[in-house]
Amino acid sequence: LPGARTGSFYGMHTFVQDKWSDTAYQLDRVRELMGPGAYVKQLCYRITTATPGPESAWVSFVNGCYDRGLVPVIRLAGVYDGGPGHWVKPSRPYSGMAEAFKRVVAGLPRRDGHLLYVEIWNEPNLAREWGGRSPDPAEYVELLKVAYSAIKAADPGALVITAGLTPTGTRPPQAMPDDEFLRGMYEAGMGGYYD
Repeated sequence: LPGARTGSFYGMHTFVQDKWSDTAYQLDRVRELMGPGAYVKQLCYRITTATPGPESAWVSFVNGCYDRGLVPVIRLAGVYDGGPGHWVKPSRPYSGMAEAFKRVVAGLPRRDGHLLYVEIWNEPNLAREWGGRSPDPAEYVELLKVAYSAIKAADPGALVITAGLTPTGTRPPQAMPDDEFLRGMYEAGMGGYYD
């Protein structure tokens, strides 16, 4: 969840990415359990450099959050392949993926007085979240910087946050301890590229 919270300290991650008919039900339960102002994170994936904008279900999710007084946290991700690498790592240069993220965010609804958080990727300190490759904080920051700049160009009010890290003591090539990965992100110039 975002570190600079403005209301509720509570939040939930919904899992409706492939069952969008459950969106209203899940958002109603979040509101019931967490209260108004709670954060709701949702994975929006299958994004490639050719993605023209958000899927209609993602637009409905954000509107559903706003309708219930909840704060959407949209986790942007690429393609899940189900294989040993699990998530396909975006290709360099990352500007193509950043532009796709920009188109997705530009197409999401915005309402006065409502926040929209955008999380760039997920758990890049795990090889399975980074195309099966050994985690590299500098490489993730490369993606973060261009994605942040692109999204802010489309919507300066969107709040861009870094990917959540998995707490782990496992070493490369399978993973990198979260504290080391975070330190590496700062060393790679992450400052100024997240809200």
